[in-house]
Amino acid sequence: MKAEALYRLGQNTDEALRLVNLVRTRSNCAPFTELSLDKIEKERAREFIWENQRRKDMIRFGSFFTEKTFYADGNTDKTKAIYPIPAQQINANPNLKQNPGY
Repeated sequence: MKAEALYRLGQNTDEALRLVNLVRTRSNCAPFTELSLDKIEKERAREFIWENQRRKDMIRFGSFFTEKTFYADGNTDKTKAIYPIPAQQINANPNLKQNPGY
């Protein structure tokens, strides 16, 4: 997560690369020589395969709303791809607007 933040901010990308390579080395994978958001996303997918992080990561990286991932079940209603905001939260904060389709 820190590596992604550093990379997205354009701050100390060498440190971001070092952090990702620490994880890759621990996993007996060859280190990266350069970093990209695509590589960070794929590394997170491998590292957190059993920890329910993938959907949130795909939404954050912009890869969730693609035909390959979203339309696999034949559903074309993108409004159901994101969760509704609970009524309790909307009532507590009048600035919140419900997500489309709910």
